[in-house]
Amino acid sequence: MLLRGAFFVVATGTAVAAQDGDYTYTTSGSPAVATITGYTGAGGAITIPSTLGGYATRFIGESAFSWCTSLTSVTIPSSVTSIGNRAFAACSSLTAINVDEGNANYASVNGVLYNKAMTALILCPSGKAGAFTIPNSVTSIGDYAFYDCASLTSVIIGSGVTSIGAGAFYGCTSLTSVIIGSGVTSIGDYAFYDCASLTSIGFLGLVAPTTVGANWILGTGAGIRCHAYAASNFPAPGGVFHGLTMGAVISAVPGER
Repeated sequence: MLLRGAFFVVATGTAVAAQDGDYTYTTSGSPAVATITGYTGAGGAITIPSTLGGYATRFIGESAFSWCTSLTSVTIPSSVTSIGNRAFAACSSLTAINVDEGNANYASVNGVLYNKAMTALILCPSGKAGAFTIPNSVTSIGDYAFYDCASLTSVIIGSGVTSIGAGAFYGCTSLTSVIIGSGVTSIGDYAFYDCASLTSIGFLGLVAPTTVGANWILGTGAGIRCHAYAASNFPAPGGVFHGLTMGAVISAVPGER
């Protein structure tokens, strides 16, 4: 289960806790670098400093900014090489995570965080609203990538995506529909957990995902239905796919008129 609230994680090796302005951080390594472990500021739009206490900021620590509900946007400097798990979890007002173009490991498009190659979607900020289409270059959706995106209403997952991480859409309570492209072969545990408004999951592939995690649709509405092409190997309407009841078939095979 996802732990709520911020907690401090100390980097490997000798670490010293310190405070610089709004940031709590530790230092470690040789030469020493800084890992952000907490944020105490007022929120709004912030730019993470490239140095803290004179040390290069290399790591945003696990849950470092979690539950900063007044945070609206974050700019990540080029110095950062690693962002901890759930670093911005449950930041309900956060609509944009921006990355300095000089960063070698990360990129952002329209406020969403990706790896530099744009093949992995790492994090969609919790304040994102409305419909969202995942870029065609993306092959994987990270664990808890859309965690608590409570105003997200629909998602289209392109054919390039092969895996959906654990808890990827955990707590997307306004999400009503998801379209999953033909490339997905793996869906993680709790992928759509607590998506209480989700009524439709459409699969565009003719071959059903081979790996589907435990409790992947736990907490969704009783009327949720799965839709797939009649020519696919999904069960027929009324059948069950990993606990998800099949609804009406999608009427045409891709490429047919």
